[in-house]
Amino acid sequence: PRGIKEGFAVVYHFEVKEPTLEKWKSLMNSKANKDIARLNLSPTNLTLPIALMMMDPSNKFETISGARKICRDGCILLHRGQLGMNENNGQRTVFLPERSKIGKVGDRVYPGDVIGKQVVVGNGFYLERKFTRAPLFEL
Repeated sequence: PRGIKEGFAVVYHFEVKEPTLEKWKSLMNSKANKDIARLNLSPTNLTLPIALMMMDPSNKFETISGARKICRDGCILLHRGQLGMNENNGQRTVFLPERSKIGKVGDRVYPGDVIGKQVVVGNGFYLERKFTRAPLFEL
């Protein structure tokens, strides 16, 4: 799907659901515990970085600092409510501009919201490098 910035595309997205009790307890025992108390968070009222840590299916955000960094980079979209219908395939994959915004660290996230990661697209393709061998020079 298209991102909300010109030249961006959403590479993956997921719907926010209320976290399981197990995930909530593990978060309470993590370094993010002081943020939970200070910000008055609950399983149905989270900040965007905490939601990324708990619910991202790719598990790329294991630390609060990594989740905050991606939010500050402007790569995360926050869509309030259900996505719009894609007329080509009949699936809900369209980020509606009037209900979407670039996610910030302090944004609150609720069950039913959709979080997506957007990347820059050039000539219809986006760059995702995965290196499989060591570099040819000494690091």
